[in-house]
Amino acid sequence: MTYTKESKLEDLLNDPAGMEVAAKVIPGRLDNPLIGMVKHMTLEKVASYPQAGLDKEDLDKLITALNAQ
Repeated sequence: MTYTKESKLEDLLNDPAGMEVAAKVIPGRLDNPLIGMVKHMTLEKVASYPQAGLDKEDLDKLITALNAQ
């Protein structure tokens, strides 16, 4: 699967290999128990919320790492 900013968070959450990459690139940021409330949003939309703790640079790093796996 190729990830982009328009990929749904749910796709990442359902991808064990992707979650392993995310745990290394953005540790702890996908552990929030309320994450299910935003799982149908795009990665870019989720990153637009300050509560996500995921800035544009981190999102770009994550997408690059996910696509390199």
